[in-house]
Amino acid sequence: MLSTSKPATLDIHFRTLRAAWNRAIRWGDAIENPFSGSEAPKPNRDEDDESVRFFDADELDKLYNVTQRDHRWHCMVKFYLYSGMRRQELTHLEWDEIDQERKEIHIAGRKTIRLPKNQYSMGKRSYTLKPRQYQFRTKNGKRRTIPINARFRALIDDLIEQKKEIVGMEKCPLVFLAMRTACQNRVLQKDVVTRRFKKCVADAGLQAVSLCTL
Repeated sequence: MLSTSKPATLDIHFRTLRAAWNRAIRWGDAIENPFSGSEAPKPNRDEDDESVRFFDADELDKLYNVTQRDHRWHCMVKFYLYSGMRRQELTHLEWDEIDQERKEIHIAGRKTIRLPKNQYSMGKRSYTLKPRQYQFRTKNGKRRTIPINARFRALIDDLIEQKKEIVGMEKCPLVFLAMRTACQNRVLQKDVVTRRFKKCVADAGLQAVSLCTL
């Protein structure tokens, strides 16, 4: 089990067993908890474990050939690759967290996102969006900084130009907004991002690939 389970899975099993023993002690069915003062076991994996992999250049080319069918989605995948951000960090990213002068992205540990009522127009389509509010925190609740290199900067400039093409987008604080959904003016859901990425991976004919591979 230790050689095949993910660390998160091991931690869940460990905490479940420890909680069960604590409950048994409270019920008088046990005297002490053998898991007290112990930490969850670590998986026994070699440094060359094939389960830890990254995209090679050929795989990225195949993936890009699929994602570039939708330019904004293509930019999102590249943003994910360049930044190493988590899904919710990316979908909740606001423009004021991007410091182009210092060439850094400052992700707040905790924040409130306020999407104002607005009218967006993109081509022949228009969207009347209701105001919404979201609470966000990073996985550990701590702020972190991500550097921006030249290639990353060019991608951000591209996103800024895309923003100018959508009337009303200047009022939106989010870098990536879910506009083409039934419930408009909402933050992109991480599961939506995962499903779409999996479809792109399948269309590209790639194997054993996930967002973490980026």
